[in-house]
Amino acid sequence: MIDEVMARRYFPGQSAVGKRFAGSPDGKQPPVEIIGVTAHAQNYSLDGKGPADMGFYMQYSLAARMVPQYVRNISLSARVAGDPHLFAAPLRKLVSQIDPQQPVYLVQTGEEIVAGSISDRRLNLILLGIFAAVALLLATVGIYGVMSYSVEQRTKEIGIRMALGAEAGSVLRLIVGHGARLAALGIAAGVAGALALSRVMATLLCAARDGRHRPAQRGVSRRAARDARRRPRP
Repeated sequence: MIDEVMARRYFPGQSAVGKRFAGSPDGKQPPVEIIGVTAHAQNYSLDGKGPADMGFYMQYSLAARMVPQYVRNISLSARVAGDPHLFAAPLRKLVSQIDPQQPVYLVQTGEEIVAGSISDRRLNLILLGIFAAVALLLATVGIYGVMSYSVEQRTKEIGIRMALGAEAGSVLRLIVGHGARLAALGIAAGVAGALALSRVMATLLCAARDGRHRPAQRGVSRRAARDARRRPRP
């Protein structure tokens, strides 16, 4: 069985079922027939970016002969009810009953795997948030300094206005209006910069389509959840 991405790539505009491809690069293995097409699975990250963008599934013994470089590691996924970590020991015992020499490690939940796949983006966004907070603080201090300097420079003007009968409210509106114009210019420049950088920011964001499904992942190999480029099925 192959996934829909592989089907579109090698059999565009036609059905892939019934088609055949070479059983091995050296031609020693007989051709393999495609019996079905499955949905594409994200093996590396939620946005689908990774070393492999397609996959196929076959009997483990057949895959061991055809592509031995891809079957050195095996991963096991299990959907459980309750705390997934409580099922680690029973799964290890089950694997030990089948093959006592097979080590079981890298036990992770689905949430942990997802969190690991977006850890770089999370770090980038955290740093970006920190820098944004510092920039906001500096902007606030800067606005305060500018307004304070402006009021100090216009102290004589304010005194003359008050002496000529200007009300305190009108003087306050004068000062606040000047500050509002400066703030409006800053907001306009910030919005323009945000729109210009929106595409860059989009590459740092990633979200799951459906966060309700949280299967537990049980790794039987060193790269159980990551090295699934062409994941064969036993």
